[in-house]
Amino acid sequence: MTVTERIEALRSAMEDAGIDMYLVPSDDDHASEYVNDHFKFREWISGFTGSAGTALFTKDQAFLWTDGRYFLQAADELKGSGIELMKMGEPDVPTIKEKIKELADEYAVANSSHMTLGFCGSTITASEGDSLKDGCNVDVIWNVDLADQVWKDRPALETSEIWDFPITSCGVTRDEKLCSVRAAMSDKGADVLLISDLMETAWLLNLRGADIQNTPVFYSY
Repeated sequence: MTVTERIEALRSAMEDAGIDMYLVPSDDDHASEYVNDHFKFREWISGFTGSAGTALFTKDQAFLWTDGRYFLQAADELKGSGIELMKMGEPDVPTIKEKIKELADEYAVANSSHMTLGFCGSTITASEGDSLKDGCNVDVIWNVDLADQVWKDRPALETSEIWDFPITSCGVTRDEKLCSVRAAMSDKGADVLLISDLMETAWLLNLRGADIQNTPVFYSY
């Protein structure tokens, strides 16, 4: 499928799900910048291969935000896709939230109703989701992963071997690190600590893996 065909498939899935706008970040379920191929839906749907970027699709418009590292690359890779490059931090370029609100306000005036914004909730932080819901004049559907519906040959998430990082390299045992973390939890009055950042888990437990290319981590909580 070409990029334009992929976008049309996404728009068809959006219509079936009652979604007017669909947000596609680059993150995996752990807010990683570098991700396993399974999570590269933004790359697949847009053709832009940079590590950082967020795409937004409506029934007739498409946008992609990325930072200054990728302006030239994105301009080249988005040619012919119908996706407008949004250069983050440049003058007169709206943020993602500002653009969503702009589109939603225009829709509300024309249709006397709210647009529905959809995204895969596991790839958006709770604070980001709440900010979009409360500040953009939209209804939100957060539990629909349209990637599974339109990306027919989506790579499977295959696990790698997990191995011990030697004490000669890290200098502190996992038991010592756990004691330090539990002491800090006690100081804060915390009974439970949930760790979702992959690098933090690998550091704390002195373990390494290869679930992400060139990044020695493993998918875990």
